[in-house]
Amino acid sequence: MRHVVVVGAGVAGLSAACAAAREAEVTLVYPGEDIASSPGSTQLAQGGIAAAIGPSDTPEAHARDTIEAGAGLVDTHAATYLAERGARQVRALLGDGFPADPGFGLEGAHSAPRITHAGGDRTGAELHRFLITRALSTPRIHHAPRSKELSLSRVDGHITGLTTLSADAVILATGGYCGVYPLSTGAPEATGAGIVAAARAGALLADMEFVQFHPTVLEGTGALISEAVRGAGAHLINGHGTRFLLEVDPRGELAPRDVVSAGVHRERQTDTGTGTGAVYLDARHVDDLSRRFPGISARLAQAGLDWTRELVPVAPAAHYSMGGIVTDLAGRTSVPGLYAVGEVARTGVHGANRLASNSLLEGLVFGAAAGRAAAAGEPWHAPEIAGEVLDVALPDPNRRGDAGAAREAIGAGLAVERTGETITGTARALRGNGSIAAATGLLMAAAAAHRTESRGAHRRLDHPDTDPAQARPIYLRAV
Repeated sequence: MRHVVVVGAGVAGLSAACAAAREAEVTLVYPGEDIASSPGSTQLAQGGIAAAIGPSDTPEAHARDTIEAGAGLVDTHAATYLAERGARQVRALLGDGFPADPGFGLEGAHSAPRITHAGGDRTGAELHRFLITRALSTPRIHHAPRSKELSLSRVDGHITGLTTLSADAVILATGGYCGVYPLSTGAPEATGAGIVAAARAGALLADMEFVQFHPTVLEGTGALISEAVRGAGAHLINGHGTRFLLEVDPRGELAPRDVVSAGVHRERQTDTGTGTGAVYLDARHVDDLSRRFPGISARLAQAGLDWTRELVPVAPAAHYSMGGIVTDLAGRTSVPGLYAVGEVARTGVHGANRLASNSLLEGLVFGAAAGRAAAAGEPWHAPEIAGEVLDVALPDPNRRGDAGAAREAIGAGLAVERTGETITGTARALRGNGSIAAATGLLMAAAAAHRTESRGAHRRLDHPDTDPAQARPIYLRAV
C-alpha cells in the first residue's frame, strides 16, 4: 500500500488526507500539539463557501463569475472544474451533516446569492471542526504533530518524502504567503514556506505578483470584516459620507475585491476634508448584526466600537495570495511525487484576482482530487507550461534571516499599488536576508517587476493600463 504524506491541516490538507486514506496509508503533518491548535487561515475564514447549489443558480454561472473576477488570467478548465465539482462536494458535505445556516449569501462579483455560511461569520472554524472530526475517525490517517521544519527529500528528480519521513508522494497544503506583510488577515506564520521548499526542490511557480488585499479590515489591525457584511447591505463611505465607490464601479461595494481595495486605498490617500483621508464601513442600517455576524461584533466590541451605532474605520490588508506552485487539476507539480493544494498551489483558477468565497471551496475540491491522485500513484503528467520562465536567485537559507525586516520591505514596496522603483527597492532590501519571508518576497518582486501593466490585484502606478499582450502567466524557477 502506498504511503502519502500530507503537510498542513487546513481545509485543503484535511480534504486531501481523507481522500487519500481510502486507498493509502497517510501521515498528516502539522505544527501544533493537535490539529485544532495548529495555526492556519481556514479557521479564520468568515465569508463562507461559494457553490452553485441554489434552485436558480448553475455551475456555469459560477464559473463565469470566477473567470470575470480573475481579470483575464483564469484557466477556464480549472474554473469549470471548481464550479462543477464544488457544487457536488458541497451538496455531499451538507448531506454528511455539515451545520450550514439556512439560505445563501451574496458577495462581491457574484451574479447570484450562492454563499453557504455556518455559524454566521464563523464558516471557516465550523468547516475546520467538521473536517477534523472526519479525519480523526478515518482509518489509515496517522498523525505527526509538532512538525515545524519543512524540507523535501529528492532522489533522481523524484520527491521521496520529507527529510525526516519517507513516502511515495508528498502533498503540500501549507497555505499562502500573506504573512510576509506587516498586516494580514490570515495566519502570520503563512510566509510561503511550502512554496520556497518546493521551489528549492525544482518546482515551477507562477502568479507570485498577485496578492489580494481585502478592502474592509479594521484600521491598524488584521481584523477582517467579511465581505458578507457588504452583501447584507453595508456601505463604504468617505469623510463626507459619500459612497465614493459608485464613481469607481457601478457595482459599488460589491465590485470585485481588487477594484474595491484599490478604490479604498486611493480614497485613503486623498484628503477628504477630514484631514485623514479616512474610509468607513457603515453597517448601522443592517438588521441583526450581532446575530448574523457574532464574531465580527465581538471583535469590534473589544476595540471599543458598537457598529450598530458607529462607523467602523477600515483599510485594505493582505488577505489571499493567488500565486504559488504550478499544478494541474489533480495537484501534480512539475516535480514527480510532489503535489500542492489550497493557497500554496497555483491551479490557474483564481487568475489575477480571486472571487470571494472560492478559497474554502478550492481546498475542498482540489484537496480531494490530489488525495485521490496521490493514493492511486498513476503515471506522472506534469502541468502544461505556456509562457516564459524567469530564473530567480534565492538567498542562502543558512544566512541570518530577519523576517521582520523582510515584512517591512515587502509592505513598503509591494503594497496595493506599486511602481518599478518600489519593487526594485524591495528586492534590494531582501537580498542577503536568509528568512523564508525574504525568499518569498524576492519571488514576488521578480514577477511584479516583469509585469509592466496593471491587472487584477497587481496595480502599478507607472503602468496603470492593462496590456492585452500580457494576459499570460509569469513562471518562476529558483536557481
